[in-house]
Amino acid sequence: MAIGNISAGDTSSIAKINEAIDRVNVFEDSKVDNSIPTGRVLGRSTAGTGAVSALTVTGGLEAASSTLRIADNGVTTAKVASKAITNNELADAATQTFKGRLAAGSGPVSDLTVSQMKTALGISALEAGLSDEVSARTNAVNAEATTRANADAAESQARINGDTAETQARAIAVNNLQGQINLRATKSDLAEEAGARQAGDEAEATMRVAADELRPTFSKVSGAIRPGEAPSFFTAEVDGEPDTLEPLSSADVAASTDGKVAKIDGAGVVAPVAVWRIEPGHLYRVRFVLRRAVDTDDPANDAIRLGVRWLKSDKSGSATAALANLLDVTVADGRVEYVFTLATVSGDDVDAVSPPDGVYFRPFVRAFGSGETYVEVIQVVDATDAVVWSPDVELLMREIASLTAQVISLNDRVSSLEA
Repeated sequence: MAIGNISAGDTSSIAKINEAIDRVNVFEDSKVDNSIPTGRVLGRSTAGTGAVSALTVTGGLEAASSTLRIADNGVTTAKVASKAITNNELADAATQTFKGRLAAGSGPVSDLTVSQMKTALGISALEAGLSDEVSARTNAVNAEATTRANADAAESQARINGDTAETQARAIAVNNLQGQINLRATKSDLAEEAGARQAGDEAEATMRVAADELRPTFSKVSGAIRPGEAPSFFTAEVDGEPDTLEPLSSADVAASTDGKVAKIDGAGVVAPVAVWRIEPGHLYRVRFVLRRAVDTDDPANDAIRLGVRWLKSDKSGSATAALANLLDVTVADGRVEYVFTLATVSGDDVDAVSPPDGVYFRPFVRAFGSGETYVEVIQVVDATDAVVWSPDVELLMREIASLTAQVISLNDRVSSLEA
């Protein structure tokens, strides 16, 4: 490097020479001090400008192969800025795996499978529990269905046995009576026949009581009569198959002076879930018992309809018969009761006749307007037997007494003739 413009006696010449030397030391490697220890770099750590010095390499840096670089494992947590590591800097993960740690204590994370995560979070146990519950409920439903089917079969068989026994008893009684008349039965024989008839009637009554005791088990078939006592056997619908209808809930039941009753708040319907087949030649009595619990705003127009819904063979609606529209029913009227007669053909005592496509029927109580109505009883009875055949034991005893008198008279006449 040339140094120019230096003259004798120039006091700044020495400063210019030093400045030139400093520049050579900075920019030319051959002018740098070659006695620097290993692992040092030239620089300045003192504040402000000034001379350079040999600095020790620290803080994760190292000097190797004439290069200043970051040493292996030289970056510590303190050197990394918060949130500076992104997902791309992490190791790759397999499909459907999660970063986490299952081993005890602290340590590095690993890739966890879906199965491991389910086990750790308790999901596998929950799934197993739900599966067990579903199986248990399915078994319970199947068991209930089997029990109901067996109960229905038992009731049907009991009815068949009862009818067969009754038919046989009647045939035997008729044959015995005819035989006694033909052979001029004695008074004791006729009395024995009367006793046999009475015993038959008592046996029949016992069988009927036993059958009646079974009816609560089959109330969805034969029909419960008090909706407040068995709300699950009553509904607010008038059309449809029994097993498709929504039953009344406990909120539709109230405790009253008449016992538990079905409650209609404002407008609504109460009807049995069961339906009845209206058979040709049969008479059916339908009984309704109800009372107004809270008066309506307009009793003259807010009627209570007692009716029957005629249903087709598929239980869909055919027609509606309004047996009675009760107007001006108030709390003061108290408990009211109505009975109606249904049949397939008209008659003197028939209130409603089924339409041509009416195969089943379902009675109902429908309230209109506001207020509150209690339905205590909806009952259906096949009254055919009560009309067609009603055994009268007293009349039978009178007939036996008359026949006995005739036998005695004939014996007297035979004795007279023989004499």
